[in-house]
Amino acid sequence: MNFTGSSLAELNDFLAANPGSTVEVTSPALVMDATLVVPTGTILHGNGAVLTPGNETLDKAIVLDQAENTAVTGFVINGGCNYGVYVKNSSSFYLADLDISNVSLKGLCVMGENTGFALVNSSIHENQNGAIFLNGEISNGVIEGNRIENNSGARNLTAGLVLCSMPIEDIETAYNPFPDEMLYDILQSPHQLVVRGNTVAQNHSSGIYSESGYLNYYVENTIYKNEKEGMCLDYGSFGNYITGCEIRQNGGRNRMSDEDLEADFILDQGRMADGSSPAKLPGISLDNTAYNTIYGNIVRDNYGSGIKAVRSAFSNTILCNQIIDNNRGASDTFHFFGIELSTDLNADEAVQGLDFTPCYENIIARNTISGGHYAGVFMGEDAFMNDIFDNTFMDCTDWAMESLSEKYNSTLNNMANMPTRGIELSNGQG
Repeated sequence: MNFTGSSLAELNDFLAANPGSTVEVTSPALVMDATLVVPTGTILHGNGAVLTPGNETLDKAIVLDQAENTAVTGFVINGGCNYGVYVKNSSSFYLADLDISNVSLKGLCVMGENTGFALVNSSIHENQNGAIFLNGEISNGVIEGNRIENNSGARNLTAGLVLCSMPIEDIETAYNPFPDEMLYDILQSPHQLVVRGNTVAQNHSSGIYSESGYLNYYVENTIYKNEKEGMCLDYGSFGNYITGCEIRQNGGRNRMSDEDLEADFILDQGRMADGSSPAKLPGISLDNTAYNTIYGNIVRDNYGSGIKAVRSAFSNTILCNQIIDNNRGASDTFHFFGIELSTDLNADEAVQGLDFTPCYENIIARNTISGGHYAGVFMGEDAFMNDIFDNTFMDCTDWAMESLSEKYNSTLNNMANMPTRGIELSNGQG
């Protein structure tokens, strides 16, 4: 069934008159004179149709609301709205081959309870406050083959891809209040998702940010030149699996305003000669997170550490990764490491929902850590019961491993061409 009209209002009327149909849009352009609400059971192919801004800015260009067995493909959205595509409480939906840019807020939002979906092969770029935003009880989905690039917004929740668990007071907005709640009270989070084969690059915040997401699989993504972390698993994220990803050149904080740095509590660190902040960030960050597996990735040329556990990282496995030439942002103020088990016990602001404890019971094994790291592995004060074995350290600038902890950590069969400090390559008690 073909649609030949010229506006979204006409398309709404056409879809209402033909419920549950497969519709091919044959018009090259449609005026955005109304929000397009796609009925349940509708398969809608845009075939490259460009949605051109109307006389007024829409809040949302395309909406799926309690839709089932629905697909939307092949539309181009270039400004003219606050949100490009907005999904609420839907299931079995398919969004593909979309091009969403220059919207005032976020490109694509999935809000509330959603399951059984695919977000694939789309380009989401140059939006003003983040790209893809998932918030709620969201599961059994695939996010694959997308290009998520050059999106603005420097806060954590404006990253290229965000998975978060904020309680939704108003489902019509992605800007609900962020509560300070205990991690065990968070009951609705994105989980059992496959994030595969995406390119996430040059975003103003992190590439991928997970706030309480769990049992998600991040596979073969290319994540580079994001201003903050390449990936950040934060605030109770657990049981996630990261493999086959290339994570490079992230964490430079090159484009941060004073307001951005103040929001991250680092404005007082000043700026380097190139105008960037000296407080660089890692390729992968773990913060109040547990039972994650980071296996077989390439983590290289990031400005901070390659992989950093900020604090309260428990029982994570960091295995068989190539960690190469991170510490690109070393300065008189800071230096960085291949793998870092840090001990940050100072809260930037008063919170009750996070722990501030050393890292323990993590496994760091069979990684190849080479190039200009200050140390291949670093452990902060009171880190304990971590197992570090079968790693190879080559050409670090100062130490193969460095530890400030006086508590027990096991090392076995590590190899290096430079000395250690505060810890042995093999203490024989593995």
